[in-house]
Amino acid sequence: MAALSKMFPSVTFEVTREGEESPDFEVMRFKDGQVESVKGVISYPPFKGEYKVVDCQEHCKTIRQHVKSENAKGALVLEKANFRKEALAKLSKQDREALGL
Repeated sequence: MAALSKMFPSVTFEVTREGEESPDFEVMRFKDGQVESVKGVISYPPFKGEYKVVDCQEHCKTIRQHVKSENAKGALVLEKANFRKEALAKLSKQDREALGL
């Protein structure tokens, strides 16, 4: 890339790399035969103090309601699966083969 950048001295070439471990980011820049390697940095803005205090009791109640709802959905899916399993068991071998089961 350094040799290529010498052929086009007014162009900056940039190669980015992301490693397997987080955070492992790097950018290599090539311009007029020169190489620059820069490691990526993840930064977060400072706390601004604009956030409201959450009522933990109300928040926990909402979470519990959601979990109950999801558990009910899961029980319904399981009930349907059991019904399907029982219905399939009642089919004759010939019918199951015809249905590709």
